[in-house]
Amino acid sequence: MSFWFPTRRYSAVALFSQDLEHVLLIHKQKPAWQAGKANFPGGKVEESDQPSDSESYRQTSEYHNCAPRELLEETGLDIPAAQLHLFCVLRFETAEEGTGECRFFAAVGPVFDAVTKEAERVFPCDVAYVARGSASYEWWSNLGMNWETETLPTMPNLPYLVTMAQQCLRSEGAGPWPLTIYESSVTP
Repeated sequence: MSFWFPTRRYSAVALFSQDLEHVLLIHKQKPAWQAGKANFPGGKVEESDQPSDSESYRQTSEYHNCAPRELLEETGLDIPAAQLHLFCVLRFETAEEGTGECRFFAAVGPVFDAVTKEAERVFPCDVAYVARGSASYEWWSNLGMNWETETLPTMPNLPYLVTMAQQCLRSEGAGPWPLTIYESSVTP
């Protein structure tokens, strides 16, 4: 048996429209390895995300508490943790930063009501685009006084994560969820 001790911990949310044809994404500006790419809303697990004694009884985790907090901070959408389905545990390792873990949650919600709350724009995107590794959205440019279209690549793993999240939501809890995936950029 091997043990995994992540030095960095994250949560992310794949929030879909009711028909599962649109997913909410964020145009990442940081960290550097995500800059200029589309990803799910999410972020670092914080000390305040630790479950209380009563939450521990219900088997919540700091990852499960982090996900709706990050979604609210970045999009203004308040999705209760009870509506989030854990579908993937991504464990990764890099030579520069060591080990990490991101837990991905899926839910259905009002993706078209999301509002950009921080410097990184949030936008609903057609899942067909994401499946091809790209994302596109329009935004109002005050400088040009017109609508601008932004097209950007997705994070490399986003196409398969979107597909996994859709399948998890369609199966309503049946199946092998969550799946655990290992990624490493460290050469032996």
